[in-house]
Amino acid sequence: MAERSHSTSFFSGRIVAYILVLPVVAYLAVFTLFPIVQDMYISISSGALFSLNNLPDFSQTLLNTAIFSVGTVAIEFVAGTLLAILLDRANKYGSFFLILLTVPLLVSPVAVGVIWLLILDPQFGPLNYLLSFFGIKGPFWVGSQNTIMLSAILASSWEETPMVMLIVYAALKSIPRQVYEAAEVDGVGLLSLYGRIILPMIKPSLAVAGLLALMISFRSFDLVYMFAINGPFAYVQTLPYLLYQAAFVSDFQQYGYALAIVVMVLALVPSYFLLRLMRIDERLGLRKREEKKRRGIGFKIPSFPSPSLPGLPKFLLSPFKYFFLAIASLIAIFPFYWVLITSLKNADELFPSGGGAVFLPTKVDLSGWATAITDMYGYIVTSLVVTLSVVVITLAFSIPAAYSISRYKTLGTKLVSWNIIVNSMPSVVFVIPFFSLVRSLGLYDTWFALIMTYPVFTVPIVTWLLIGFMEDIPKQIDEAARIDGLSPLSILYRIIIPLSKPGLVASILLTVINCWHEFLLTLILGLTVFSGKIPYGARGVTVYVANFISARGIDWSTISAAAVLISIPLIVLVVLLQRYYISGLTLGAVKS
Repeated sequence: MAERSHSTSFFSGRIVAYILVLPVVAYLAVFTLFPIVQDMYISISSGALFSLNNLPDFSQTLLNTAIFSVGTVAIEFVAGTLLAILLDRANKYGSFFLILLTVPLLVSPVAVGVIWLLILDPQFGPLNYLLSFFGIKGPFWVGSQNTIMLSAILASSWEETPMVMLIVYAALKSIPRQVYEAAEVDGVGLLSLYGRIILPMIKPSLAVAGLLALMISFRSFDLVYMFAINGPFAYVQTLPYLLYQAAFVSDFQQYGYALAIVVMVLALVPSYFLLRLMRIDERLGLRKREEKKRRGIGFKIPSFPSPSLPGLPKFLLSPFKYFFLAIASLIAIFPFYWVLITSLKNADELFPSGGGAVFLPTKVDLSGWATAITDMYGYIVTSLVVTLSVVVITLAFSIPAAYSISRYKTLGTKLVSWNIIVNSMPSVVFVIPFFSLVRSLGLYDTWFALIMTYPVFTVPIVTWLLIGFMEDIPKQIDEAARIDGLSPLSILYRIIIPLSKPGLVASILLTVINCWHEFLLTLILGLTVFSGKIPYGARGVTVYVANFISARGIDWSTISAAAVLISIPLIVLVVLLQRYYISGLTLGAVKS
């Protein structure tokens, strides 16, 4: 009788599990499969997919995309790995340096564009000013076809290197200390320790970091947009920007659909390898893990002959490691400092009559801040309302789905894999169908247009993140609760959710950052210029910053204040909740 009762309980639990996962399945089916099918149908039926060479600058754009992606990934991977090693060796002040080095990751890509346009200004920017001390005449960085791509790569690398650093750093911290102790006993040099032992042990995390960096650089739109509207765009535009130009500027919408297919297919390549590396079926317990020695468990430190051991690299030794961490932190912080002081300068110090750069204003001028706050009021309200609404919707969808997948393996690896694939897709793949959908529903230029579409990019990542946290909660707790007569829903809301608080905080942080930074959807799905009135439109804070350059010329004081204004709240929030943010970024990369 007890066995039958248990079987009935499990069967009823499976039914509830499918009900819990149904909203995510339905939402993603409508808002991801429908756009992809529409992209494919129109691009093929119109013949645009087979005549993309007729599109101006298509060949140059393919080359630009390859150069931009490979260039940024190379810099981010090398710099991020070195910084992670330095942080791993820094026993003191490590947390302090970690906060400083993470700042660029929290700045909106649109604000990053503003920051680096200021840094690279040929006449009044600090980079050319510093180069002049070495007798080097700095180029017209963004205004020249020879250097605009390099400028974009530098800006993107500054922004995304902390992501690689955090993933590698988390992987290094997961290695047992016994490995280092054994290496020290055997006299293994530091270069051999990392080159032959430590880095090979974290190869999966290194690969994930590289693939994520590639996916992010490939789908970059915001930063490219900021550079393209201020320079010779043909030499910096990538495929996402060309899609935007074709569909919404030049009115070649059929080519926009075709480019969406090209972008989607190219994005699937790193997604495929990422899925293979993550071994989702093993993580969900659907396939028995292979027995292998990993992360130092049962790992024997090889013994090398002492004469052949390389010496300790000086930059890894104290105090040299702190010196290099300080230099790296200065590079991470200085661009943000520059945009901050620019927002406080008066006209004479913004553009010194003798040229050069003013590193510290003698008088504080708040007129730029006053203008920015007044003009941005409506945009800020829109971003706040949309962000809070999307947080609620994302959690309402993702928590039940994650519980269903974690505990009942509902839909196996299929839904989890689709979540990861969707999250890797550039938003331009979906933007034309979204534009058509919201217009047909009469929702164009409303909050609902953004609230309806943003979860496409927040639900997948939050679901995956919460699955990881729930998998770490012992399943014996569920079994004990079922014996006590609790239903699956009661177990979820009374036990699992309270135990998943770190995951929930990380999920909320990532959702807030994604929504607050979103640019393409709020650019395309909205039109309203608020002018300080109570808003009811679909334009968020990022659009104000981006359009301020193109619509009014460049009032550097005001636009700098706006860039700082949209960045500081997230920086403060993440500094206060740093450990949750880092766990959210790194869980999928280092968990195995």
